[in-house]
Amino acid sequence: MTHHPMLKLAPLLLVLSMAWACSAEEDPTQAPEPLAQDMATSQDMRAAELDMRPVADLGARDMSSSPDMALANQDMAPGLDMRADMSADMSDAGAAVLPFVEPEPLPLTYATPEFLTGNTPTKFATDISCGPHQRNAFDILLPADTSPRGLVVYIHGGGFRDGDKSKYWPEPQKKSAALTAMLKGGLAVASINYRLLEEPDAQGVIKPLMDAARCIQFIRYHAPVSFGVARERIVLTGGSAGAGTALWLGFHDDLADPSSDVMSERMSTKPLAMAVTRTQATYDLARWESDVFAEFGLTLEDMLSNNSLAERLLSFYGIQSQDDFERPDIVAYRANVDMLGLMDASDPTFWVDNPNDAPGAPQDLGALLHHAYHARALSEQAQRVQLEATVSWGEQQSGVKLVDFILEQLK
Repeated sequence: MTHHPMLKLAPLLLVLSMAWACSAEEDPTQAPEPLAQDMATSQDMRAAELDMRPVADLGARDMSSSPDMALANQDMAPGLDMRADMSADMSDAGAAVLPFVEPEPLPLTYATPEFLTGNTPTKFATDISCGPHQRNAFDILLPADTSPRGLVVYIHGGGFRDGDKSKYWPEPQKKSAALTAMLKGGLAVASINYRLLEEPDAQGVIKPLMDAARCIQFIRYHAPVSFGVARERIVLTGGSAGAGTALWLGFHDDLADPSSDVMSERMSTKPLAMAVTRTQATYDLARWESDVFAEFGLTLEDMLSNNSLAERLLSFYGIQSQDDFERPDIVAYRANVDMLGLMDASDPTFWVDNPNDAPGAPQDLGALLHHAYHARALSEQAQRVQLEATVSWGEQQSGVKLVDFILEQLK
């Protein structure tokens, strides 16, 4: 893979900034069928641990080399230092790992949803906290009379700058064919939020990605007791940025920490499967030229010439200058969010549809971000690593509908 000078990055940054913001809600369950859009125990709400573990554990970068990043998140830097000190002390003392503790039931308040759910009686809980920040929260819709045989977790789109979990649910007195089908199939459905990127953003895209990971761990930890769902029976779905997040969670090595004293962090971050639409193939943007659009001869500067908004997208990698793009720690950061590079044969099966009917060279912002060849690149990589995948792009259709794929995985 060839990495490109930063003078090539700025045009793509504009297109990402504009288009991701414009595509705030890419709902995968709209294709092929239409779809409208308490607090936990104290051990699950450890703010410093939940916030800072992503950067420290994943090796995205050395925080000590970027004082501006620490200053931008003053509430988080002390947590990192504390964990480092505690880890060293525990290692020196040979401290034993705490025994695993099952959760108590969450103090949830259910109501009947205002939207229609077909003939399936349901109960609906909203704004369930799963972390220290306001946007660390999720909604969940459960069959009212039976235990669900699986859980589908929706991750919203919006370019990591916009979007909300609430947009997944139909409007009052409206219904979603896909949601109704999943409920009829005995499934529960959740929709999660995550923190959005700021300008500047000290952590970059790893922040919302890890928020999603921690939320999945929280849901999984409480699934049997509070939701009646087996922990291993979770499928992720989403569109656009939510699609990429679902794939990243599926392809990344498991982020579970078996020795954590936060019980939810011992849970796996790997889903049973992923089903997504209008995704990006990778969040290492340099690979868009080499792996997604190579046959068009597009360079990064070809994609857009105006770089007036390029500075906004510095927040995507949490960098201070365009010159930082090829800095060794940022190269490592890009590798850590490169879904193509992370994929291997041991990962969960996945379903993707990027429904671009005429996959020529991208002519507009939406086509660049959701081009059919993003899906093709994922399919080709799955073939290389021998991972089972069901992928449609452009006129290359699998014939398998998203909801049917989900129901098959959770049968």
